[in-house]
Amino acid sequence: MKSTITRWSARRHLVMLAASVTLLASSGRALLAQSSLPGYGPSSGRYRVDVATKQTQVQMGQSQEFSSTTNRLVSLTVARNGAALSLSMITDSASATTTAPVPPPDMSSLVGATLAGSMGADGHVASSTVTDKAGKPMDASTALSMRSILPRLKVGATQGASWSDTTSTKGPQNGAEVSTVNIVTYTLAGDTTIAGARGWKLTSTYAGTIDGAGNQSGADFTIKGAITGQGTMIIGAGGVFIGGNLSNEIKMTVDVPMAGMQIPITQQTTTIITRLP
Repeated sequence: MKSTITRWSARRHLVMLAASVTLLASSGRALLAQSSLPGYGPSSGRYRVDVATKQTQVQMGQSQEFSSTTNRLVSLTVARNGAALSLSMITDSASATTTAPVPPPDMSSLVGATLAGSMGADGHVASSTVTDKAGKPMDASTALSMRSILPRLKVGATQGASWSDTTSTKGPQNGAEVSTVNIVTYTLAGDTTIAGARGWKLTSTYAGTIDGAGNQSGADFTIKGAITGQGTMIIGAGGVFIGGNLSNEIKMTVDVPMAGMQIPITQQTTTIITRLP
């Protein structure tokens, strides 16, 4: 009888121990999932920014397809500036290729260019300047291409939280004055592990518009279109941006009234941002 009681007690102890371990593991998962998103902190690093674009357009019943790439290597530094942060992003190298019947854009003016500004912990750049390698202010179109690569954060957000960021740009592009409005909705998908350290995974969706007008060879034209896209970004320990993968599609129409012509254009772009060791 005593032996039976002892075996029953042992089994009961093992069941209680197993239940305790399961509860502990579940609590650990809950704590991990509830980890809040930090703000950006002081850091410095180098990033590769690789952009691949495929463009399809239909003109006079003929479909044309082009592809292009741009590759940049940038050095990014976030530092304390009183209660705020300062951001510095320098383009160390830049190159471009294209299969279009026009030369690729000249990227040489970007080499040595510096974006410097005041930044909040959420990544919002309140004010900034863009200068060339000699320290002179750069023209508007080049300055537009030097926007910060950091995604907007919501400090303290927990898993499932969403927030939006709206950006507006206006400047000359390919002979036209073009305005774009882009609304990015971020969602904190949850925690992740990067090289054994805690990190946070963000997903994003994009919705925007493009609107422009210009003149080529004496013919006025307008541009109208819509932007859609999605992405995934990783924030590491200490509020360090690790990198991300982004893709978007622009569907637009170039209208040339003088020629009675409408040219539908589709651009599909993939951007990969990689933090180098």
